[in-house]
Amino acid sequence: MKKLTFLAITLILIANASAQNQIRIKAGYQGTYTAIAEYRQPGKGIYLDTVELNKQVYGPVAMLEIDMELGKRFLLVTGFGYDRKGLKEITYTDVFGMTNSKEARQNYMGIHMQIKYHYRFSDSKAGLFLATGPKVDFAIGGSNYSEFSLAPGYDYYHTFGSFNVVEFLWYTNLGVSYRIGPGELIFDAHILNGLSDAIRNRYIIGKTTSFGASAGYSLYLN
Repeated sequence: MKKLTFLAITLILIANASAQNQIRIKAGYQGTYTAIAEYRQPGKGIYLDTVELNKQVYGPVAMLEIDMELGKRFLLVTGFGYDRKGLKEITYTDVFGMTNSKEARQNYMGIHMQIKYHYRFSDSKAGLFLATGPKVDFAIGGSNYSEFSLAPGYDYYHTFGSFNVVEFLWYTNLGVSYRIGPGELIFDAHILNGLSDAIRNRYIIGKTTSFGASAGYSLYLN
């Protein structure tokens, strides 16, 4: 967390030293689906046919971004932010037919870098933009581990509810801007495609896909 804070401060200082740049804060909401393919684990009876997974999670997103101009209409976007992913619920049914359910949500802080094309209409305050590039998410804390340890079917919750510390993604967003006051108001929609496994288990492949929307405001730094 301290490293991310230091990086954010460094980015702000760099941006202030350059021309035609912006700093932006935005917030929104997204849904994440984790597609899971399981390889049966030697010596363990933990299979997808003995546990029910609710793979869709919804949660807030918040970002701080800096635009650094590369040339006419092209910018380098660097930023960091917060989002939440994981599994909405893991349901285990024991030999007596009793069901137990636990949430498995994971918080992340992420860093992203994108190339952005921003087109502004002539004689208008409005514009359109498209940005794409890599993103790295870092897990913050555990995922309901204290609850898992006290619950029947602990092995099932821990197996599917343990997430890798680092996840690599590809981040793309499309939006509109409108000049107002000392900066720009923006609205965008985004998609995040997971490039690495989200589940911390070598016998399970779990890739995430997120869709969301956000709104924010950019201030010019010069």
